[in-house]
Amino acid sequence: ASGLDGASATAGAAGPVGVGAEPSSRLFRASVILLVLAPLCSVMGWAGFLFVLGQQAVPGWAVGGVLFLTAMVLLKVDSSRRRSSITFRGRNRRNRWPWFVTLPAVVSVLFSGLGALDDVSSAKYHVLSPANSDGCRVAVREVSFLFAGSGTVYVVNAAGIGWKVSSWTADDGYEPVSSGNYELKWHSDGGSLLLHSNGDPVWPGLHEINCRAAP
Repeated sequence: ASGLDGASATAGAAGPVGVGAEPSSRLFRASVILLVLAPLCSVMGWAGFLFVLGQQAVPGWAVGGVLFLTAMVLLKVDSSRRRSSITFRGRNRRNRWPWFVTLPAVVSVLFSGLGALDDVSSAKYHVLSPANSDGCRVAVREVSFLFAGSGTVYVVNAAGIGWKVSSWTADDGYEPVSSGNYELKWHSDGGSLLLHSNGDPVWPGLHEINCRAAP
């Protein structure tokens, strides 16, 4: 009987640890996945992709930054739960992050930081209206630096994923979309974006929109 009582006591002590450790391990795995996805989103931004939520364009580095911060919160919660839970070994084996956490964390900070430096200074994003009947939209990124201006045109599908289709340059830092000097028209097999000059030329001024030409 005493043996059974001892086994029951051991099982009772072990029970809370197993239950408490399981959510922590899931949080840890989720944070690692987010840390891997974070730099990938930044790379996608450099490769010509853009994310759109509603009427807000979100560059890849910003998505990567959100994923990185979310991963950090999950790691913090996981670490707190492990410190407060009962362990059999008497010490926490995860005092330091393993390499497969540290490496993507460093890469995430690096990639998101470089993307932010490239954008925050002078880039402006615009999601243009209207969309076509299938929900396809156009977004643009404009940059003005000293006496030079440039822009990038993105086609955005109904899922909110945009890809670069063309670009332009302008004199004297002119930003046609920010100035409202543009026309977006849709027709049966696509659309067109026409950028008007205000005295400062834009090259090229006409951009064809093909919503079916996804990479």
